[in-house]
Amino acid sequence: MLAKAKGLDPDEYVAEHMGTVSLPPAYRYLWNLFRRLANRRQYNDGNPLSISFSEIESYSRLTRTPLDAWEVSIIEALDDHERSLILDEINKRRQQAERRR
Repeated sequence: MLAKAKGLDPDEYVAEHMGTVSLPPAYRYLWNLFRRLANRRQYNDGNPLSISFSEIESYSRLTRTPLDAWEVSIIEALDDHERSLILDEINKRRQQAERRR
């Protein structure tokens, strides 16, 4: 995860960068589920990949946590938001590296 790569506590990173995501307390379980999946995110050429439907389905099956379609949609939205933050950070670092050359 990006927080680990930056030497940050994951909870601090989430508080700092994902603060725009607001879920009612009753849906905190979805946040926790998303964090578990996101912490195992795959990367390709240094770019974050989306959490796949097969990963969500496997999680649901293996943990015996049935998910409705709306819950999967929220996980997708959280994933899209986090990936955009990660990509912004990656692009920022690439630009800084280019300027140093």
